[in-house]
Amino acid sequence: MSAEKIFFNLFIIFLMWFIFNRYLATQRIVLLGVLFGQFFSFILSFTSMFNNVKPNFLVQLLTSILGIVIPGLIFFYHYFNKNKSFSPYEQLEKWLSLIKFSANKDNGEQLLLNDGSQDTYGLSNKVNIIPEKNVEDLLKGYNTQMEEIPSSVKEGVGQAQKLISEKAYRKVLETYLSIEKHWVDNAVLQFNIANMYLRLKDYQNAIDRYDKALSINGQPEQTDTGEGERHSRKTAARRIKNILKKVEDYELAFNIAVCLLSQGKYERAVEMFKKAGDYKGNWISIYQPLAAIFETLGRYTEALEMYKNLSEVNPDDFEVQKKAAEFLCEMGDYKQAGEYYEKAVKLRPDFVDGYISLGNFLLEKEMYKEAIDSYQAALDIDPDLSAVYYNLGIAFYGNGQEIQALGEYKKAIELNENDYKSYYNLGVILDEMDRKEDSILAFEHCLDIKPDFYEASNNIAVILCTLGKYQEAIDAYIKALQYHPFNPELYFSLAVTLECQGKEEHAEELYNKIIKMKPDFSDAYYNLAIIKCSQGNLKNAEECLRKVTEYDVEYHKAYYQLARIYALSREYGRCIDNLKKAVGFSKEYINKAKSEQVFQDIRKLKGFESIVEI
Repeated sequence: MSAEKIFFNLFIIFLMWFIFNRYLATQRIVLLGVLFGQFFSFILSFTSMFNNVKPNFLVQLLTSILGIVIPGLIFFYHYFNKNKSFSPYEQLEKWLSLIKFSANKDNGEQLLLNDGSQDTYGLSNKVNIIPEKNVEDLLKGYNTQMEEIPSSVKEGVGQAQKLISEKAYRKVLETYLSIEKHWVDNAVLQFNIANMYLRLKDYQNAIDRYDKALSINGQPEQTDTGEGERHSRKTAARRIKNILKKVEDYELAFNIAVCLLSQGKYERAVEMFKKAGDYKGNWISIYQPLAAIFETLGRYTEALEMYKNLSEVNPDDFEVQKKAAEFLCEMGDYKQAGEYYEKAVKLRPDFVDGYISLGNFLLEKEMYKEAIDSYQAALDIDPDLSAVYYNLGIAFYGNGQEIQALGEYKKAIELNENDYKSYYNLGVILDEMDRKEDSILAFEHCLDIKPDFYEASNNIAVILCTLGKYQEAIDAYIKALQYHPFNPELYFSLAVTLECQGKEEHAEELYNKIIKMKPDFSDAYYNLAIIKCSQGNLKNAEECLRKVTEYDVEYHKAYYQLARIYALSREYGRCIDNLKKAVGFSKEYINKAKSEQVFQDIRKLKGFESIVEI
């Protein structure tokens, strides 16, 4: 193998390793560019190799350009463009750190140049970092003569402040690094440098700088040893180095937590936010980020605690009151949720959604009286909400106040003439009040708006059956089946109606069809069993009833019918076993068993007597 090929292969191996570790998470365009070049380079090389074709000049040129030159340029551009400085010593240090990283990656070390961004929830975008210090203004606030500060430092500080306003953060970073040698142990400068790294999404370097500032804060203060030395040149130089040595530990910890969020290290971010709160002496400024983290991670109890704390700190913050109310509803504390919704409504009198949301939660939990109060509060704010009248009708009905429910449904229809659900519920209540004709009229209005609403068709047919109008009922079912041809419930109701007309054969066909559509339809099996009994086919009836009890072990009517069948077939042991099961579910079968002729032959048996004497 030639020296060129050896160099090429080594270069490719190193380059691909670097790309994957350096750019995979955040510079996908770079990775794609390099992989594109590598792909065509290898295609050209391997084509020449396997086809025994001697590479011509064009192939060699394309291979070199796509495989080495373009990836190499991308490599060096992004490598040097991300560096803090360009001194040979620092470059050597970075190359050594790369080698060290390669050797110790399995031990958990991280490449400092890699930001490791994995903030899949975007939580870091919900938290504002504590901005960098205005170093120039802070300098003026200290008892230091401006002439004692090197001109390069003053110029650098001024330039940095201007560049920050222009959001030229990379240039700001370069400027700070150039003056860092004058303030090696200055915590504020380290804080500002860290902020630049953070803004440039180099989170690990940012964390390292914040940690360095924290360590500087932990160093003891340097003091002058004598009065005569105070004004010496040496003391002045030391004072320059110690200027602004302190920055709040709280601010450092807070921004470290934001970096950890950006890296997707949510648990560590929570710990650091709490540490920041401890540094400050209170958690007021960290309630919001902690609430956002806990909510996103599904830790709702902790999120609620943060929002309640925020509510106390910021009683005039509408969003906070709303959030606290929503979480309390989720946690089932509706009474306290109502209090927070009331706070939210006071802050925004037009916040009718608060009362509606609370009412919906209460209605779902069947707390009808409380739901009524909440809906009525919403209507006090906006009396033209058709949907709220509809929900209020449901709440009144659930609370046993049918007359009030009728009134609310009528109001909903007045505001929205296409409210088919209100017409339907109106029909249900009118039917229960034995106002059959009015009920049918309400259901028909429902179907005029929504013809495929089969529940209304089904209810019309049921009412017609009770009135003895079987053919009209059948017509109603057939009309509903045009919209729902595969609805077993409709077929079942139609089959029952056909039985009422005495058309058992047609009903039997429908029951079999229903069972094919829905094999666990217990009622269809039961009714089919009754038809089989009437035909004298006890064996098939028994099979159907066994299916009923297989799908529904508490279907007590099936056990009683099985007992009757076994009494007729003189299987008295099985008869008593099933009769006992039926009585176990409902005592009504005791009197039926005493009076029915089918049990005449077993009434004197001890097993039967023990059942009917329960």
